[in-house]
Amino acid sequence: MTIRFRSEAASDVALAREWHDAQRSGLGNEFVEALENLIDLISDLPEAFPEIAVGLRRALLGRFPYAVYYRLETWPLWEHRDVIACLHTRRPPSRWRSRR
Repeated sequence: MTIRFRSEAASDVALAREWHDAQRSGLGNEFVEALENLIDLISDLPEAFPEIAVGLRRALLGRFPYAVYYRLETWPLWEHRDVIACLHTRRPPSRWRSRR
């Protein structure tokens, strides 16, 4: 199973990591580790997370107040997850809605 991060989602992660590192040294690495664990879970159980809009799912990061927004993409010969955003849960929904 392939997980693809859109450029906007990769930028979200980089900014969040930098912000957490500015709060405490090493916290950015802990954020990325929690994110990697969630991505593994999305890869293994993609339908375990709620669909919040047609074709769009949200997985919460747990320890950190962030959500990963992704779509399941299926073609005849392959399947992947398309991560469109990784945003703080207090961000307005328009941030991920504009990326659909």
